[in-house]
Amino acid sequence: MGKDIDSKIVFALERIFNAFRALLWERVKETNLSPIQLQFLLYLKKYPEKMRNVSNISAEFKLTKATVSDSLNVLERKNLILKEKSKKDKRFSIVKLTKEGEKIAESLNIMNEPIKKILRNFPEKEKERIFLFFVRLIESMRKDGIIKIARVCISCSHFKEIVSKRGGKFYYCELTKKKFPEREIKIDCIYHEPASL
Repeated sequence: MGKDIDSKIVFALERIFNAFRALLWERVKETNLSPIQLQFLLYLKKYPEKMRNVSNISAEFKLTKATVSDSLNVLERKNLILKEKSKKDKRFSIVKLTKEGEKIAESLNIMNEPIKKILRNFPEKEKERIFLFFVRLIESMRKDGIIKIARVCISCSHFKEIVSKRGGKFYYCELTKKKFPEREIKIDCIYHEPASL
């Protein structure tokens, strides 16, 4: 039974991945950009300045710096990004979206709407259980080296699990000084600092 359900989960994940890929390809047709270029635009919109350089982007996407630079050069030629020398270290460039790049990145946010619409029909408790399963799966895949970067709360140096005197459990972030329940665990926190193993 165990191996059979494992195979079914892998197959289900593959189906979901294919659905996301199909949605991405729809956007590719509309924008005349490659899937990876679209993903770079989304990354640049989401992350702060300190994470918007070739080194971080190549680590995030498991690509060589040369491949990332080539794609960024195309985006720059299309007037979708700008590269500015870092004020802190002139050897590095910070990549920024232009107004046109912002517009495309914003339009990409609606790409997931069909899936979100379906998810709204499921009970909250069921979604919370699935979410927590994915949190543990992502962290396990990171530990095994399948995922290189996973900014999950449970692997962060700021994260603390606290058991109350009554036996209840809650979580605490030492950076934000906030308590939070399991369902509020983040899976892509920009303040993530890997905990030492």
